[in-house]
Parts: sequence; C-alpha cells; structure tokens
Amino acid sequence: MKNGIRPQLLTVIFIAVCVLISLIIRVGLPYNSIFKDGWINLASNDAYHFMRYIDILVHNFPDAPAFDPFFMYPGGNTFGGIHFFEWMVAAIAWIIGLGSPTQHTIDAVGAYIPAVLAALTIIPVFFIGKTLFNRWVGIMAAFLIAVLPGEFLGRTILGGMDHPVAEIFFSTLAVLFMILTIKAAGGKDDGQEPMTLNHLIKGDRKVITRPLVFSALAGLFLGIYLITWLGALLFVFISAIYFIIQIVVNHIKQKPSEHLGIVGFITILVALIIFLPFNSNANLTLAMIAALFVPVVMAFSSRFVFKWKLSPFYYPVILIVIAGAVFGIIYAVAPATVSTLWGYFQSVFSPGGSTAATTMEMQPFLSPQGSFSTGVAWGNFTTSFFMTESLAIPGFGLISFVILLWLYIKHRGKEENLLLFLIWTLIILIATLSQRRFAYYLAINIAVLSAYISSQIIWLGGLRRVFTETETSPGTEKIENSKVKTKKKKQNYGLPIFRVTSVLLIIVVFILVYMFNIFKSVETAKTAPYAPSDGWEESLTWMRDNTPEPLGDKEAYYKIYDSSFKYPESAYGVTAWWDYGYWITRTAHRMPSANPSQDPVAIKKVANLFISQDTATTQKAMKELDSSYVVLDFSLITSKFWAVFDWAKQDQNKYFGIYYISREGSYYPVQLMKPDFYRTLAVRLYAFDGQAVADGKPLVITYEERTSEGNIYKIVSKYEEFSSLNAAQNFIASQTSGKYDIVGVSEFISPVPLEAVPNFKLAYSSQYLQTYTQNITVPDIKIFEYVE
Repeated sequence: MKNGIRPQLLTVIFIAVCVLISLIIRVGLPYNSIFKDGWINLASNDAYHFMRYIDILVHNFPDAPAFDPFFMYPGGNTFGGIHFFEWMVAAIAWIIGLGSPTQHTIDAVGAYIPAVLAALTIIPVFFIGKTLFNRWVGIMAAFLIAVLPGEFLGRTILGGMDHPVAEIFFSTLAVLFMILTIKAAGGKDDGQEPMTLNHLIKGDRKVITRPLVFSALAGLFLGIYLITWLGALLFVFISAIYFIIQIVVNHIKQKPSEHLGIVGFITILVALIIFLPFNSNANLTLAMIAALFVPVVMAFSSRFVFKWKLSPFYYPVILIVIAGAVFGIIYAVAPATVSTLWGYFQSVFSPGGSTAATTMEMQPFLSPQGSFSTGVAWGNFTTSFFMTESLAIPGFGLISFVILLWLYIKHRGKEENLLLFLIWTLIILIATLSQRRFAYYLAINIAVLSAYISSQIIWLGGLRRVFTETETSPGTEKIENSKVKTKKKKQNYGLPIFRVTSVLLIIVVFILVYMFNIFKSVETAKTAPYAPSDGWEESLTWMRDNTPEPLGDKEAYYKIYDSSFKYPESAYGVTAWWDYGYWITRTAHRMPSANPSQDPVAIKKVANLFISQDTATTQKAMKELDSSYVVLDFSLITSKFWAVFDWAKQDQNKYFGIYYISREGSYYPVQLMKPDFYRTLAVRLYAFDGQAVADGKPLVITYEERTSEGNIYKIVSKYEEFSSLNAAQNFIASQTSGKYDIVGVSEFISPVPLEAVPNFKLAYSSQYLQTYTQNITVPDIKIFEYVE
C-alpha cells in the first residue's frame, strides 16, 4: 500500500483500541467499587474461594495445600480438582512481590487478572473472525466482544477472580488453532494440497509444517484448558462430534479425510499428555483416549473403503461395529465410566434439585423464573440474540447462524473449518439454554456471528460498489479522454446513492449491534453487584480481630495441612447462609458452617436452624453445627428467605404469600408474612435482636382464589386490623365461610407475640445501615454469639 496506513498496521491499531475499551469498561468503571476504604473487594463469591487457595500457595510457594480446615466446619475439605489457574495467578503475584508479596499485592493481582485475560481474549476472537471470513469481520467481532455485557462481562470484570475467565481464554485459543489447523491441513492455505499420511512419511515440510504446528498449539491450549477446569471435557466432546460429522460428509462426497484424522489425533494427544499428570479421574482419562482415536479410526476406515472399492454401505457398518466393540470393552472393564460420563453431561444440559433451583447461574436461559422470558438473553447479548427485549424475534447472532448453516449446506460442506464453528456454536447454545452461566462461552460465538452478518449488511448494501469503483484494473489508464471527461462530469453531481447507503448502514449497524451493548455494559460495570457490601467487609474484619482464633494461632490461616489434621478443642464454626461462606473463610479467617460449594447436608442443617421455632430444636441444631456465632444480613430476611425454605423442604405458603390487592381498577401483588415467619430463629434474631416482642396488631385478610392459566391467585376482598393475635383468631373461628389469613405487612414489625431467644447475645451490629419500608432502619449485618 503506497499511500495511507498499511492494512496490517491499521488492524493492530483497531485491536489495540478494542483492548483499551475492554479495559476501560472492566477496570476503569468498577474501580471505585473494588478498591475502596483500604479493602480490595472481589466481585463474586467464588473469587474468595480461589483466592483462599492462592493465599496459602503464595505464602508457601511452591508448595501447594492439600487440605483446608477453614473450608467448612466441622470436617474441612481436601483441595480436589486441578488448580493450574490458581498456580498461574500465585506465580504472577509471587514474582511481582519478589518472592514475598504483601496481602495487598496478592489481592491486587487477583483483582486485575480477569480483566487482563478478557482483554487478551480479543486477539483470538479477531483471528477466528479473520480466518473464517475476513479481516473486517475479525475487527468487528473483536470490538463486539470488548463491549458485550451479561455473563461474559460479569465473569471478566475487575475483581472477578474465577475460573470462567481462564476457561474462555484458553478454550477460545484452542478453537482458533483448531480452525487454523483444519484450514491448513485441508489445503486451504496458499493453494497447497491436503495433507496425507504419505506427506508425513516423506517429511514434506511444505505440506505438513503448518498443520502440525497449529494442531500442536490447539492441543497445548486444550490441555491447559483441561487442567484449568475438568468440565473442559465438553470441548473434547465438541471436537469429537465435529470430526465424526465432517468425516462422514467427506466420505459421502468421496473426499479423503486423512488430514482430519492426523491433526485430530495430534491435537487430542498433546492435550492428553498435558492432562494425564494432573488427572486422577480414570473415567475422564478413558473418555479422552476414546476421543483420541475417533478421528483416526473414522478417517482411515473411510480410506480403507475407498481403497478396496467397497460399497458405501460398508462404511457405516464398520463404524457401528467399531463403536459397539469399544463401548462393550469400556462397559466390561469399567461399567461405572458410562454412567459417570452420562451423569456429567446431564449435569451440564439438565441440572436439577435445590442447587439448580436456588443458584442463579444454573437457571435456564429463557425461563429463569420458570416461565418464558427474554430478559436474561437481552441482558447478555441485547440485539445480538433478540431484536427486542419484549419479543422473541431472532437477533443478529441467531440469524447469522442460520445463514451460515445454509451456506455450508449449499456449498456441500467445502468449508471444513466453518462446520467446526457451527457445531461449536450449536452445542454451546444448547448448554446455555440449559444453564445461563454458559452464556460467557456463547459470547465468543455471538460476537463472531453478529460481526459476520453486520459486515454482510454493510458490504452488500453499498460498500461493495465503493470498493469496486475505487479499484483500478490493468489497462484502465488508457481510457479515451472523452470518456474520462464524461466520468468526471458525472462525478460532479453529488455522491452516488451507494456511498450514502454505505454510510447510513454503518451508522445503523453501529447503533443496533454495538450501541445497545455498550450502554448495557457501562450500566453493569459501574457497580459490582456480587461483591460483599461495606457492611460485610466491616463486620467480617471485626470478627477476624475480635473473636477467638479457632485453631489457636493467627498464622493458622496460611499454613499447609493434610487430611490427617485434627481440630483442637478451641475450634468452632460460624453459621451464616451458604452464600457467604467463602467470605467468612477468607476475610474473617473463620470456619463457616456452609458455603457455595453446595454441600447439601451442611446447607440443610443451616436452613433447619434458621427456620427453627423452639429452643430445643435450635439448641440441637447449634450442637450439630458446633457453632459459636451466627451471622445474619438484611437481604437474607427480605429477599433470600425463600431459598432457606426450599432447602429445608418446607412449604413457603406456611410462612408468607403473595396476595393481589385492587387499586384504581388494577390488581397489584404484595408479599405478606404469616405468624410462623416471625417465629423463625433468623427473623427473631435479626429483626428483633432475640428480644421478646409484645402482642402486636395483626391484620386479617379475606381473600378468594382465582385460577388463570393453571396458576392460583389470592385476591384480597377485605382486610381488618385487630388488637391482638387472640382477637384475630377468635374472629376467624367465628366465620362460617370464606378464606382468611393472619398476616403482617413488614418483616420488622411482628403482628404476633414472640418470646425471647435464650443463649444468643448480640455481639456486633454493622455501622452500615439499610432502610426498609415504613422508614425502618436496621444494621446491614448482625453477629450473634451463642453461649450454652
């Protein structure tokens, strides 16, 4: 390019701008919510668990912990799984701190890593778009992934120290190099012929170098991904499905697939070599070995059928026989493997139980509350998924997927790497529809898909003619003068319509595809909704400095333990709802009774304690937990209590209900609390400090039940206040018909008398306050000491 900026330099500038925008959104906007008042808040619950491991690792580097007595009490837990990501972060902190980093340095490194990796993910996204389509699709995809909101932004924001950011980064790199591998091995690069086994045997460097290098890199990043998250087996499954379908397509077209067999084998082999030393799960190893031979067996079975000129019928028969034999051997040698792997895929595509019901990230993408809603989809991808928030009209990403699938079929599967992208997208889409958390994976696919269709709209809408007009073909400089004059004369009459439409389409695409996402990301990034509140930070800091050391030593938190560890007599637990368990471990250096690991036994014990209504039940529960402190917060009582009843397997209607009250011709839902709600231990402690409460003024509501679309609604027809619980009960007893409930309108004003709670003493109240209805102001956090 003689004049202007070279395309390569222009591309580097665009990508650098995308990286800068990503960092501004992820670091600049939430900075004051993460770095504040001397604390470094992390932006998620799980971040505190991973940083706990890093704390120990950095203080004992390079020795890693095996057992954590602080994980949960009583019992503790082993540090199972694979911890490459934590090792990487710990090594960075250790190097920056010159072998002795301060706690602030460790916290700061952990806070910045997610945002930095998200910014680096822009680079492989660009190359995926460029390799599949062209440079401008890559640039547009890079810009979109920088500004997409939702799960992707939430997992990669400042302070979001969790595995997903590493999962996204390494899986995207693995897929990129798989796409490059397939393109190079299939003879798409520089007009080379497809790679065959003969090329390998002869050592033909011109043909084999790029495919081998790319497949080794794909295996490298797939292996790192596997030792970052064991669930990466999902991407091994995706690659296996791709090789099966593409090789079958090639066989039908009587096209050789040796290149796919070779690069598929190398990719999985390199990943397996990296994975094996860290893996202790024999089932996963068997699954990897099976995936290793899928492309080889299929490709060379196809070659065998062609070479011996067998009927096409024999190919599926050979595959079925081989698959059946392999399945039979696995089932005979390790029958549990089949059920284990099936259970794994069920957990991805169809989670269930209280864990799924009460964990937001595991809820269905299009029915998070049990009924169809586009709200979550809009919050993640805006117009890239749906064209409007209220209507289920496919957005740019889904439309693009359908178009690309049609093009692949139309061209009879010539673009092999495009099929990999389509299968990758389809499986991740299905996983996302099952669990909304997988939307952070889908963001990569949506960015590329939306960029493709956006570029096509602009290109076909007029930009193609702009580029055609400016191109100079050989010999055009010899055009007659009269023609030149005529052309110049025509050019003087304003801009051609296709130039105007090109500019307008660029503006329209920017507004529809990018502007909505930018606004949503900026709105989301300004706050850190899943970081602990100031009240929690303050209260847990107080607990760390003012309560007895459970293991008798302040440095016990940083020590390395093994599974033979025995708790001393001084050990005790701290009981809070499971959401806050990791905060208690890392900030307070205390041992929680439950945490977000979702141990059902521990959570049920805490749930039963919180809803207990008599002293004997409460004391029995506290003895089982061996807990000395109970921590309660505002949100547990006002918005999370339903989850407590769900885990305790209690009917929520016994404690509160939704009633509809008529106002100005319309019905409005209100939540009203029943007497048993106020009698629960959690409410008696948090709302009333465990003190006795005199008889209140209960409300008796008269209601009728109406059914609409299978749902029952309670419509209030009348309500009346009484001077005492006894008077309200006598009134209901005197009625011969109708439906009645005794209720209260505020969680903090009991309509029924309550006895004092023995054995509990208010030890600390947060200085940070929460204001509720009727101008009621309460401390955000309350800590109660239990004294037998």
